This record gives sequence, structure tokens and C-alpha cells, in this order.
Amino acid sequence: MKNTTEEERNEMIQRMLEYCQRMLVAIEAMKNGLQSDESVRDAYDEIFIESKSEQRETKKHIARMVEHLLKLAYCDSELTLRSNRRQWMNHFRSSRNELILLLEWMENPGYTSLIRYAEKSINSAYSIGVTFYQNSSQMYPDLKDGVRLIPEKCPWSLKELMTNNVEELIKQLLNGLRGKA
Repeated sequence: MKNTTEEERNEMIQRMLEYCQRMLVAIEAMKNGLQSDESVRDAYDEIFIESKSEQRETKKHIARMVEHLLKLAYCDSELTLRSNRRQWMNHFRSSRNELILLLEWMENPGYTSLIRYAEKSINSAYSIGVTFYQNSSQMYPDLKDGVRLIPEKCPWSLKELMTNNVEELIKQLLNGLRGKA
């Protein structure tokens, strides 16, 4: 994760203060009965459930990216790879694009709490992606041999998954390298 500049730090503090002020106003209104039970539940859901949903989506997109990288790297049939490569590449790109939007990657790389969550949970998301790959190997027998080659830990950082091209990621996987990105 990158070091934050003084300006970024001050902006984070300002955002947190604004958020806390909005929450205090909402809590005070709830305490004074100025909001209905339904709006109290809505406020609670907005604060807590939305972040859980975003975390699940983040993990799911990383897992799908991993699944399709593994398929592209470990498919041992040229025919199967040729007939599925475009689809697997498109699924990878689609998941990465969704993740870019969800994490606000282009605006704040390394900055948001959701990005920090993704960095912390990358090995968990990787394990889910491996499970997706293993499930796919039931449908595509040409993937079965790859199951034994899959690294135990995620060979990529979040930054690498978000910025490197597919060929670089596959090469890194097959060479067993993990960059310092």
C-alpha cells in the first residue's frame, strides 16, 4: 500500500469528520423520535449492510478474476483453450472492470477502505477463485491436471491484478513469482 501524502491524509480526515457529523445528526434525530423506525432501519442498513455487500462483491470479482486466470494458465488442451480463451478473457476483463468501478480504483488507488479490505482479503478471495476453478474442472476435464499445480497462496498483489495485463499475470503465475507492487 502506498504512503499517504499530507494532503491525502487531511482529505481522509475531512471526509471522516463530515461522515461523523451526518451520523451524529441522524442519531440525534433518532433519539428525539424525529425519525420513524423504518428510517432508523434504513440508516442502519445504509451504514452497515451496504459496506458488507460491497465487501462480498469485491471478493467475488477477485475470485472470478483468479478463476479465469487459472483456466487460461492451466488448460492442457489446445482445442479447449482455443474455443474458450475469448470467453475466459472477457470474463476476466468484465470482473476487473466491475472491480475498478466498485473500488473507485482510477480515482483513489490505494486510498479507499474498500481497497484496503481487498488487499487484506486477497488470499481469501484467491481461495474462492481456486474453488471456482476446481468446480469448473468437473465441466472441463482439460483443467483437471492444473488443480495440482495451483499455488497455495495468491501469487499476485491487488495492484498487479488491477493493472497488469493477462499475459503478465499468467507468466507470473507459471513462474511462481510475486512482485513487490
